[in-house]
Amino acid sequence: MHVLIQDLNKAFGHTVVCDHLNLDIASGELVALLGPSGSGKTSLLRIIAGLELPDSGSVLFNGQDVTWTDARQRNIGFVFQHYALFGHMTVADNVAFGLSVLPAAQRPPRKQIAERVQYLLDKVQLGQLGKRYPHQLSGGQRQRVALARALATQPQLLLLDEPFGALDAKVRKDLRRWLRQIHHEMGVTSIFVTHDQDEALEVADRVVVMNAGHIEQVGSPTQVYEQPATPFVMEFLGDVNPLHPKGSHAPSYVRPHEIQVLPVADAASKPVGAIAATWHSTHVVGPYTYMEFVRNADSAPVHVQLTHKEHELLASQIHLQPGSQVWLHPTRVTEFLEGGAGI
Repeated sequence: MHVLIQDLNKAFGHTVVCDHLNLDIASGELVALLGPSGSGKTSLLRIIAGLELPDSGSVLFNGQDVTWTDARQRNIGFVFQHYALFGHMTVADNVAFGLSVLPAAQRPPRKQIAERVQYLLDKVQLGQLGKRYPHQLSGGQRQRVALARALATQPQLLLLDEPFGALDAKVRKDLRRWLRQIHHEMGVTSIFVTHDQDEALEVADRVVVMNAGHIEQVGSPTQVYEQPATPFVMEFLGDVNPLHPKGSHAPSYVRPHEIQVLPVADAASKPVGAIAATWHSTHVVGPYTYMEFVRNADSAPVHVQLTHKEHELLASQIHLQPGSQVWLHPTRVTEFLEGGAGI
């Protein structure tokens, strides 16, 4: 299904959650609405679903205006954060529910429903668990059941609101890959809301970065990360160190993994663009070593991310101890011109 959002506006009292939003989602795309709490992403999703009405603007499905169409008539599958499964029903009955309550003229035969349910349970890797109840499943399994139920009626559009928000980090990571695979196999147009940058960048075909009711940028995961359109996108997607070169008022940034740490031989050894800094602390997290330095000019902290191999090489060149001086040499700086994109 092709989804088109045109000049959409929505406010709750004085709080504007959708401010002249325009968005074009191609049929078969998997799109992430990414932003912090209050950015408007969930409100936009609910308006697309028909669960909220806009103040103005329009929502079109395949060129047809559905702005004021009842949610039950939009042929949408919806997956919520907290599963919303029926505890008194088996897994199979939960998946079959949407088909079972269709009007008699539209309801498939019982055998066909059972076949559809088994097909979907196999797809979500729960084929042998149809007779269990939700309380007998893990959180990740319950969310898979919720997705199978949403797909049972063969919706043209699948909407997911923080689908993995209630799960622990390991399960979230596993389900991200699995959702991508399911989407590839099923091909249904899908829109999911998340505040998790890694989730959006790993799963989506395109990412819509939202802030305070506005769309800051729309692009592929690579585009929004490597070519951020605004300072907000730069700061929201990953760790950054703000830089404010002398004599410049343009916001500029460097990411922690794009900084070289070099020994100080003498003042003349300073590379072009390098920053004089003092070592503060070092700690290891998984495959990376994180170092914190303090800029000599203004005492601002600068964070550096190194691989263990890079850190070992650095340690062979510099014996870091309290007061150790270094050059921090950015290998790439992203600068934002006033009113323009990053460069």
